[in-house]
Amino acid sequence: RQRHLTIPCEMCIRDRSGIEIADALTDVRLSYAIDGGEYASLAVGTGGSASIGTGTLTEGKHTITLRAYDSAGNYASAGPYEFTVDRTAPSVGTVKVIDGGVELGEGEYATTDALSATVTGSDNGSVAAWYWAITKSPTVAPVFAEERKSQAGSFGIQGCADGVNYLFVRAVDSAGNASDFAMRKRLVDRGTPGVPVIESGTHAPARSARDAGREKRALFSFRPSASTRSGISG
Repeated sequence: RQRHLTIPCEMCIRDRSGIEIADALTDVRLSYAIDGGEYASLAVGTGGSASIGTGTLTEGKHTITLRAYDSAGNYASAGPYEFTVDRTAPSVGTVKVIDGGVELGEGEYATTDALSATVTGSDNGSVAAWYWAITKSPTVAPVFAEERKSQAGSFGIQGCADGVNYLFVRAVDSAGNASDFAMRKRLVDRGTPGVPVIESGTHAPARSARDAGREKRALFSFRPSASTRSGISG
Protein backbone atom coordinates (compact mmCIF):
# COMPACT_ATOMS: atom_id res chain seq x y z
CA ARG A 1 0.00 0.00 0.00
CA GLN A 2 1.35 3.38 -0.95
CA ARG A 3 0.88 6.56 1.04
CA HIS A 4 1.35 10.13 -0.13
CA LEU A 5 2.93 12.52 2.37
CA THR A 6 2.43 16.26 2.70
CA ILE A 7 4.59 18.81 4.52
CA PRO A 8 2.89 22.20 5.05
CA CYS A 9 5.16 24.80 3.47
CA GLU A 10 5.02 27.16 6.44
CA MET A 11 6.49 24.46 8.66
CA CYS A 12 9.44 24.13 6.31
CA ILE A 13 10.46 27.77 6.24
CA ARG A 14 9.71 29.17 9.66
CA ASP A 15 11.22 26.63 12.04
CA ARG A 16 14.83 27.48 12.92
CA SER A 17 15.70 24.36 14.92
CA GLY A 18 14.07 21.60 12.90
CA ILE A 19 11.42 20.49 10.46
CA GLU A 20 8.11 19.32 11.85
CA ILE A 21 6.18 16.80 9.75
CA ALA A 22 2.60 15.85 10.59
CA ASP A 23 0.55 13.62 8.34
CA ALA A 24 -1.01 10.91 10.57
CA LEU A 25 2.01 8.73 9.86
CA THR A 26 0.84 5.85 12.04
CA ASP A 27 1.18 2.86 9.73
CA VAL A 28 4.30 3.68 7.77
CA ARG A 29 8.08 3.57 8.08
CA LEU A 30 9.84 6.73 6.98
CA SER A 31 13.20 7.68 5.56
CA TYR A 32 14.44 11.06 4.35
CA ALA A 33 17.20 12.63 2.31
CA ILE A 34 18.52 16.19 2.56
CA ASP A 35 19.72 17.97 -0.58
CA GLY A 36 19.66 14.74 -2.61
CA GLY A 37 21.94 12.86 -0.21
CA GLU A 38 21.68 9.38 1.28
CA TYR A 39 18.36 8.32 2.82
CA ALA A 40 18.29 7.98 6.60
CA SER A 41 15.66 6.41 8.84
CA LEU A 42 13.14 8.79 10.39
CA ALA A 43 11.37 7.87 13.61
CA VAL A 44 7.66 8.63 13.84
CA GLY A 45 6.62 9.90 17.24
CA THR A 46 3.41 10.00 19.22
CA GLY A 47 0.47 11.20 17.18
CA GLY A 48 2.06 10.27 13.88
CA SER A 49 4.51 13.18 13.66
CA ALA A 50 8.22 13.30 12.91
CA SER A 51 10.97 15.84 13.51
CA ILE A 52 14.22 16.41 11.64
CA GLY A 53 16.93 18.57 13.18
CA THR A 54 18.52 21.23 11.02
CA GLY A 55 21.26 22.33 13.42
CA THR A 56 24.06 20.95 11.21
CA LEU A 57 22.79 22.58 8.02
CA THR A 58 24.22 25.79 6.68
CA GLU A 59 22.02 28.84 6.35
CA GLY A 60 20.19 29.14 3.07
CA LYS A 61 17.92 27.01 0.90
CA HIS A 62 17.80 23.21 1.16
CA THR A 63 15.58 20.37 -0.05
CA ILE A 64 14.13 17.32 1.70
CA THR A 65 12.69 14.20 0.10
CA LEU A 66 10.64 11.63 2.02
CA ARG A 67 9.89 7.98 1.48
CA ALA A 68 7.13 6.07 3.25
CA TYR A 69 7.27 2.26 3.36
CA ASP A 70 4.48 -0.17 4.20
CA SER A 71 4.91 -3.58 5.83
CA ALA A 72 5.36 -5.22 2.39
CA GLY A 73 8.25 -2.91 1.51
CA ASN A 74 6.33 -0.79 -0.98
CA TYR A 75 7.18 2.88 -0.79
CA ALA A 76 5.99 6.22 -2.08
CA SER A 77 8.15 9.29 -2.44
CA ALA A 78 7.20 12.87 -1.56
CA GLY A 79 9.17 15.92 -2.51
CA PRO A 80 11.62 17.33 -2.94
CA TYR A 81 10.34 20.11 -0.69
CA GLU A 82 12.34 23.31 -0.42
CA PHE A 83 12.94 24.97 2.95
CA THR A 84 15.18 27.73 4.24
CA VAL A 85 17.45 27.69 7.27
CA ASP A 86 17.74 31.21 8.70
CA ARG A 87 19.46 31.81 12.03
CA THR A 88 20.53 35.41 11.40
CA ALA A 89 18.48 38.16 12.99
CA PRO A 90 17.65 41.27 10.94
CA SER A 91 19.00 44.67 11.89
CA VAL A 92 17.29 48.04 12.26
CA GLY A 93 18.75 50.78 10.08
CA THR A 94 17.25 54.25 10.12
CA VAL A 95 14.35 55.37 12.31
CA LYS A 96 12.73 58.65 11.29
CA VAL A 97 9.93 60.27 13.29
CA ILE A 98 7.46 62.40 11.33
CA ASP A 99 5.22 65.06 12.90
CA GLY A 100 2.46 66.36 10.66
CA GLY A 101 4.41 65.39 7.54
CA VAL A 102 7.69 66.97 8.71
CA GLU A 103 10.68 64.88 9.80
CA LEU A 104 11.86 65.78 13.30
CA GLY A 105 15.52 66.29 14.00
CA GLU A 106 17.27 65.35 17.23
CA GLY A 107 16.10 67.68 20.00
CA GLU A 108 13.11 69.03 18.06
CA TYR A 109 9.66 68.95 19.64
CA ALA A 110 6.63 67.18 18.21
CA THR A 111 3.61 69.43 18.57
CA THR A 112 0.73 67.41 17.09
CA ASP A 113 -0.93 64.03 17.54
CA ALA A 114 -0.08 63.03 13.94
CA LEU A 115 3.15 61.22 14.79
CA SER A 116 4.46 58.45 12.57
CA ALA A 117 7.72 56.58 12.00
CA THR A 118 9.53 55.47 8.87
CA VAL A 119 12.06 52.69 9.42
CA THR A 120 14.51 50.69 7.33
CA GLY A 121 16.33 47.44 8.06
CA SER A 122 18.32 44.63 6.49
CA ASP A 123 18.00 40.84 6.52
CA ASN A 124 19.16 37.82 4.54
CA GLY A 125 15.55 37.32 3.50
CA SER A 126 13.14 40.10 4.28
CA VAL A 127 11.82 41.92 7.34
CA ALA A 128 8.38 40.43 7.96
CA ALA A 129 7.18 42.80 10.68
CA TRP A 130 8.12 45.85 12.72
CA TYR A 131 7.23 46.18 16.39
CA TRP A 132 7.35 49.44 18.34
CA ALA A 133 6.83 50.56 21.93
CA ILE A 134 6.91 53.83 23.90
CA THR A 135 8.38 54.30 27.38
CA LYS A 136 9.07 57.33 29.56
CA SER A 137 12.56 56.14 30.53
CA PRO A 138 15.45 54.69 28.51
CA THR A 139 16.03 52.11 31.25
CA VAL A 140 12.48 50.71 31.19
CA ALA A 141 12.30 47.57 29.05
CA PRO A 142 9.90 48.03 26.11
CA VAL A 143 6.91 45.71 25.77
CA PHE A 144 6.35 44.72 22.14
CA ALA A 145 2.80 43.57 21.40
CA GLU A 146 0.73 42.56 18.39
CA GLU A 147 -1.36 45.74 18.56
CA ARG A 148 1.85 47.74 17.96
CA LYS A 149 2.98 45.79 14.91
CA SER A 150 3.29 46.81 11.27
CA GLN A 151 4.26 44.85 8.19
CA ALA A 152 5.09 48.09 6.40
CA GLY A 153 8.10 50.29 7.02
CA SER A 154 5.89 53.25 7.90
CA PHE A 155 3.35 53.36 10.72
CA GLY A 156 1.55 55.70 13.09
CA ILE A 157 2.71 56.16 16.68
CA GLN A 158 0.27 56.50 19.56
CA GLY A 159 0.81 56.86 23.29
CA CYS A 160 3.34 59.72 23.41
CA ALA A 161 2.76 62.00 26.39
CA ASP A 162 3.97 65.58 26.67
CA GLY A 163 7.61 65.63 27.69
CA VAL A 164 10.36 63.11 26.99
CA ASN A 165 9.42 59.83 25.30
CA TYR A 166 11.54 56.92 24.14
CA LEU A 167 10.58 55.09 20.96
CA PHE A 168 11.81 51.50 20.66
CA VAL A 169 11.69 49.64 17.31
CA ARG A 170 12.40 45.96 16.61
CA ALA A 171 12.47 44.03 13.30
CA VAL A 172 11.39 40.38 12.95
CA ASP A 173 12.07 38.27 9.85
CA SER A 174 9.95 35.49 8.35
CA ALA A 175 11.87 32.85 10.30
CA GLY A 176 11.01 34.49 13.62
CA ASN A 177 14.48 35.94 14.28
CA ALA A 178 14.21 39.24 16.17
CA SER A 179 16.67 42.11 15.92
CA ASP A 180 18.11 44.10 18.77
CA PHE A 181 15.87 47.10 19.33
CA ALA A 182 16.74 50.61 18.26
CA MET A 183 15.87 53.51 20.56
CA ARG A 184 15.13 57.13 19.70
CA LYS A 185 14.50 59.94 22.18
CA ARG A 186 11.45 61.99 21.25
CA LEU A 187 10.30 65.31 22.73
CA VAL A 188 6.59 66.12 22.68
CA ASP A 189 5.03 69.49 23.55
CA ARG A 190 1.40 70.05 22.68
CA GLY A 191 0.80 72.71 25.34
CA THR A 192 0.45 76.42 24.59
CA PRO A 193 2.80 78.71 26.56
CA GLY A 194 1.10 81.02 29.03
CA VAL A 195 1.33 84.80 28.68
CA PRO A 196 4.66 85.90 30.17
CA VAL A 197 4.61 88.17 33.23
CA ILE A 198 6.33 91.58 32.98
CA GLU A 199 7.14 93.40 36.24
CA SER A 200 8.97 96.64 37.09
CA GLY A 201 10.38 97.93 40.32
CA THR A 202 10.64 101.46 38.94
CA HIS A 203 7.44 101.94 36.97
CA ALA A 204 3.91 101.06 37.88
CA PRO A 205 1.57 99.77 35.14
CA ALA A 206 0.70 102.84 33.05
CA ARG A 207 -3.07 103.02 32.63
CA SER A 208 -3.04 106.78 31.87
CA ALA A 209 -0.59 109.66 31.33
CA ARG A 210 -0.65 110.38 35.06
CA ASP A 211 0.93 106.98 35.73
CA ALA A 212 4.16 107.96 33.99
CA GLY A 213 7.23 107.28 36.11
CA ARG A 214 9.78 109.92 37.07
CA GLU A 215 12.79 107.64 37.07
CA LYS A 216 15.34 108.22 34.31
CA ARG A 217 16.07 104.51 34.20
CA ALA A 218 13.45 101.79 33.91
CA LEU A 219 14.00 98.27 35.22
CA PHE A 220 11.81 95.40 34.03
CA SER A 221 11.84 91.70 34.69
CA PHE A 222 10.24 88.96 32.60
CA ARG A 223 9.21 85.50 33.67
CA PRO A 224 7.07 82.79 32.10
CA SER A 225 3.56 82.21 33.29
CA ALA A 226 3.28 79.88 36.24
CA SER A 227 0.44 78.08 34.52
CA THR A 228 2.37 77.19 31.37
CA ARG A 229 2.38 73.54 30.20
CA SER A 230 4.86 74.16 27.44
CA GLY A 231 8.27 72.60 27.25
CA ILE A 232 10.00 75.91 26.50
CA SER A 233 12.51 76.80 29.15
CA GLY A 234 12.49 80.56 29.11
